[in-house]
Amino acid sequence: MKIRQSIKRFILSDNIRPCRILRGPFRGAIFLANPQHSLRYIWGLYEHELNPWLSKVIPQTELLLDVGANHGYFAFGVASNWNRSCKRGTVIAFEPQHSEVERIRQSLALNQMSKTNFTVHEKFVGKLCDDGTVTLNSVLATLSDAQRIAKTLIKVDVEGAELDVLHGASNLVKSNNFFLVEVHSATLLEQTCDFFSSLSHPIEVIHQRALPFLGRERRDIENYWVVSSC
Repeated sequence: MKIRQSIKRFILSDNIRPCRILRGPFRGAIFLANPQHSLRYIWGLYEHELNPWLSKVIPQTELLLDVGANHGYFAFGVASNWNRSCKRGTVIAFEPQHSEVERIRQSLALNQMSKTNFTVHEKFVGKLCDDGTVTLNSVLATLSDAQRIAKTLIKVDVEGAELDVLHGASNLVKSNNFFLVEVHSATLLEQTCDFFSSLSHPIEVIHQRALPFLGRERRDIENYWVVSSC
């Protein structure tokens, strides 16, 4: 482990710079990150368990609502996937941290976005609208008729507030939309599954898996992804 870390420090820059994703469903996307801490992202292996599902779902969608966009890895990855197939789409990203929003905006100029309408909002997403917080239902109401009926991918990763986001997104729970919700406890997993079950939306649970040689990612032991069946 120490030898591998020493090699990474010797070869890779220790500064934030443009990084291109080399493989997987997000290949071709560029985001700003520290290469020493982003090798799984760069090789398309970050959250690798999701890759088969994403490869099926992204080509079917035309709208992404990215709640908890962080530095834009997921949003730019989806846009890159659309771009490779010459598909037009819309990305609406939500990220409350100003530093991450600025990083996303800087990355916009590095990506080929001619076929994607990409916007980022420095806001929380929750159950109710108030200062600094929106609901996905309220966002949906502002979209064009074509966008409201477009097949939509809703990704939610908000470190414990997932149910609030979902309760504010009930109008999006329909058969032609796909949800990807990351949860970090067995209790929240059960509650999230119950939410979708109450709306008759079929879902699956994806569990963490270690990769050969690389092992598992450094993340909570209780980490699950609830996804719409496809």
